[in-house]
Amino acid sequence: MIRAAACLWIGLASGCGSYLLPFDERPLPAPRSLETVSGLRLDLDREGRLIARPELGDVGEALGVGLVEEQGAVVVTHRLRPGAALRPGDRLLRVWPRVAPAAGVADEFLATTREALGIADDPLPSSLGEALDERRVVSLSGVALDQAPRQTVLTPPEVELAPPSLEEIRARGQAVGSLEDLRGYATAAGWLTLDLLVARGEEELAVRAELRREPRPVFARPWTPSLTRFQGLECVAVWELEPGLRPLHAKPEDLLVARVARDAPTARAGLRPLDLLHRDDVEGLLDGAEVAVVKPDGSLRALRAAPRELPTELWIPLLFTYQGDGVRTHVGLGPWDTTFHYSARVDYEPTADAYVERWRWSLGTSIQNTGISSESGTVHTGGVSLLLDGVRMDYLHDLWNAEREARTRGAGVSQ
Repeated sequence: MIRAAACLWIGLASGCGSYLLPFDERPLPAPRSLETVSGLRLDLDREGRLIARPELGDVGEALGVGLVEEQGAVVVTHRLRPGAALRPGDRLLRVWPRVAPAAGVADEFLATTREALGIADDPLPSSLGEALDERRVVSLSGVALDQAPRQTVLTPPEVELAPPSLEEIRARGQAVGSLEDLRGYATAAGWLTLDLLVARGEEELAVRAELRREPRPVFARPWTPSLTRFQGLECVAVWELEPGLRPLHAKPEDLLVARVARDAPTARAGLRPLDLLHRDDVEGLLDGAEVAVVKPDGSLRALRAAPRELPTELWIPLLFTYQGDGVRTHVGLGPWDTTFHYSARVDYEPTADAYVERWRWSLGTSIQNTGISSESGTVHTGGVSLLLDGVRMDYLHDLWNAEREARTRGAGVSQ
């Protein structure tokens, strides 16, 4: 640490301390998902990869199969998940929902669930009902079991549903004549299973199918990465997506923005993942022209971005320093910037999905000004300080952290 501090001090004196950072390739999050023509929604996962999320009421996706209505019945067309219980060709005749909660579910929640689903007679297996009646209570306050309030969380022992029964489904299940008879169950994916009476060939079977909502990856090759990657962009051609995954507001010659790097000039101008661009506008956008961007809600926005700047560093020992790359800038005159100092950096604020510029300057060692600029305006404070050069102290703090973050980015460690 002493060596690093000494190198930093000497670098400042000679004007060659580096304030710049490697280009930040971390992807921006998508502000909202994008509706497709099929009802699926395109989104990004935590690693910034393109995924498709099922529609809330899509019971086929929740069951892991494709479903169609055919001659007054619901028929399985294909599997979406390899482990799906249903098979292609199955005809769904009756359905009986079964609640199989994990440990730690309140009895009021179960009662509300049954009421919301319109299940008058309790579909819970007897083993679970007995476990709840035993009032196995976890109480942090030491309340006696017989005095525990009903809203206390219950922890029944391991509960296993009895195997599906043909007789029970026929007697208690609801007839399935259309997808509307099943759609409401999809909203309970994750804690509800369906016991189904299924016609498979000439045989009727009882099949238990778990409801799960699992996003699936979207595989699409990047469009002309040689043009866009240096600028921190990755686009996907709409015409190469599966027909059901094409955005609702897209035109045939549009490109879907799949990735925007944090340091990309287009990101600072307002471009975000899942925006749509016409293929003929991309080159103009990267050259600084104003283009129209279609947002996920279908609205149009005019956008202009400066081309990406290469890092530039110029220094004359003890006299002059300039560093800039469009994200960070530093100008200094004199040893340790004693004559004049200016430094600024542009930071992305995830909570607001916006960029702010933090800047400061000082003349001599006493006249100082600092501020923050954003789309909503500028706030700054300044004055004369004869005792403390706060601008240079803040700059030294940033410079110290910049070197550490540069090593982290160079090692490929995510922030």
